[in-house]
Amino acid sequence: MKQNSFSLKYRMLFWFVALLMPLVLLLSACTIIQVAHTRNQLMTSEGTNLQQLTSHIQQETEGIEEYLYDLSTQNREFRSMADPQSETTLFPSINYIDG
Repeated sequence: MKQNSFSLKYRMLFWFVALLMPLVLLLSACTIIQVAHTRNQLMTSEGTNLQQLTSHIQQETEGIEEYLYDLSTQNREFRSMADPQSETTLFPSINYIDG
């Protein structure tokens, strides 16, 4: 009868691998969960940044609209261009800025 006994080196290797595999699987699962969580946070952050950018553009547009409205209602020279006039009377009412 031949005994099938493993040497101490192979027994230690077997137990090392047997203990290491669940640990590797656990760490892999934790990493996958963390990556998914980080990806969700990044998408939320990008959505928030996009909302801030949209809000900023909307505020800028409203400011431009107010400026153009005030320009068209308060500026005498601008209103005079809307009145029916000849080109000779219209020309002096426009102020040119020489740069």
